[in-house]
Parts: sequence; C-alpha cells; structure tokens
Amino acid sequence: MASTRKVKPQVVLMRRQKQLEDEQPLATVEIVERATAGVKGLAVADALRIWKALGSYVSAQLARGKAVKLEHLGLFALNASSEPIFLHNAVFLQTNRLRERTRHGSPGSLQAIGTAQCGSFSSVNMSEIGSRFLPNYSKEIVAAVIANVVAHVGNLAKQGRVLRLGFLPIGEWTCDGDVAGFKFLAEFYAQIKLQRTIRTVKMGVSDNGDVESPQESLSHNYEKEHQDLPRPRSSKAAGTARVCGAVSEDDRLSVKIRVVCFEKPSEYSELFTNPFHAIQPLAENFNR
Repeated sequence: MASTRKVKPQVVLMRRQKQLEDEQPLATVEIVERATAGVKGLAVADALRIWKALGSYVSAQLARGKAVKLEHLGLFALNASSEPIFLHNAVFLQTNRLRERTRHGSPGSLQAIGTAQCGSFSSVNMSEIGSRFLPNYSKEIVAAVIANVVAHVGNLAKQGRVLRLGFLPIGEWTCDGDVAGFKFLAEFYAQIKLQRTIRTVKMGVSDNGDVESPQESLSHNYEKEHQDLPRPRSSKAAGTARVCGAVSEDDRLSVKIRVVCFEKPSEYSELFTNPFHAIQPLAENFNR
C-alpha cells in the first residue's frame, strides 16, 4: 500500500500567504522601487520623482495636442473627438500574454486617432523631461528608470500579477490577470476639453476644420444657434458668451460654446484677448 505524504501545516500556510500576496495589487511605489533596485546610486525617492515627471511630461504633450510613444509599452494620444486614449504596443501585449482592455466608447485602434496627429508620433524625450521637470538628473538616469519600470511591469504582468501603476496627473495603468488597460482621470478629461475650448475660442475654428477670424467665427456660431437661444433684452446682455458643459454617461466632459450676440466689434474684443475669462465659471465647476 502506497504511503501518502503529509504536507506540513507551515508549508500550507506559507503557500496560502504567497497566493494572497500575488492576488493583492502592486501599486506605483512598490513597482518603481522593485524595478529600480539595480540602478546604482539611485534612491527610491529619486526614482519616484523621475516617474512622476514622466506623467507631467505626457500630460503637457497631450495638452498641446501631441501624441507620445512610451517605448515598449504604448502610445498616448487624442482621438478624433479630442479625448485622451492609450493604445498598447502590440509586442508588449503578445510577449506578456495580455489582452487590451476596451471600454465603452473607447477606440481600440490607431484609426481612431485624430487626423491632425497622423505622422506626428514622437517617443518620450528624456532630455526634455530632465530640463523641464528634473534639472538635477541626467537624461541617462531618466531613461534608465523609465525603461526598468516598463520592463518590470511586463515581467509582473506575465506572472498574472494585479498591477496599478500611476501616471499622475493623467491616470493609471492597470493589469488584472491577462487584461491590461489605462484609466484616465476625470479631471484630466476635463482639462483637455477645456483647453481645446480655449483654443477654439482664440482661433475660431469652423465645423469643417477651417480657421476663421474672430468676426467670422462669431457670425457663424450665431447664425447656427440663434434660433435655439433667447434674444438678449438689453445691450449689456448682448455682450456676453454662454458656456454650457454637460457630463456624458462615461463621465467624460463635453464642452460647447454658444455665442449669444455681439452688436459691436468692441464687445467681443475682450473675449478673444482673454478667452479664459469667459470660461472661468465652467472651470470653477470642475473643482466642486
């Protein structure tokens, strides 16, 4: 009769503890600390500072309407509706046995990226990160930290670990088992939409993408909207712009500007000199 080998209770407990640890999500601090442990002479605080600067850099690039490619991980860009999106590098997904998480209303292919960005993808500029956000760090150190973190999350993802890697102030990269995705913060959505609105007010962009003068833009918007808006009852009311904001089902902000009426050229000069003044009430609502 074959004897059955008993497993010691301590071994069972250790295995269970290891299983529970693997199921707990690893957050940014622990991921960055583990990934950069081999970088000589680099403190954890410095590594975290560099990683935070990467998020600030990507945020600034998207705010300027530019797509940014993070080597071996994916692409940050704006879609045709000027919403921020993230697309994984196909090799990263295949190598680490991952699938792209798709969200309702989120595009999942390069075709969804705005036509203005076609051909304008650029990799993360390590020198610019150093000069703008980290003047005391060399571009080599910045590049080493970013490369190590990306490689480390790939290895952890391949093991089926649950990961939460922050890209503040943009959002968070997540990995749950075999599915990876990026969740943008609602505040960042609002920021991108607001900045696009400001650019539209300053430049005067028509529906077909042509750039109009301020006078043409005001006339175009007024002719398009005047039937839906009440006529001003006084000359004081005539010199105002109405800004309407609405939040869609997926918590992404949709902003629309409607010009009520301008009877004299002088009445709209301030709007285009200082467009943020007209949109200030909407910005205040974002912070509530």
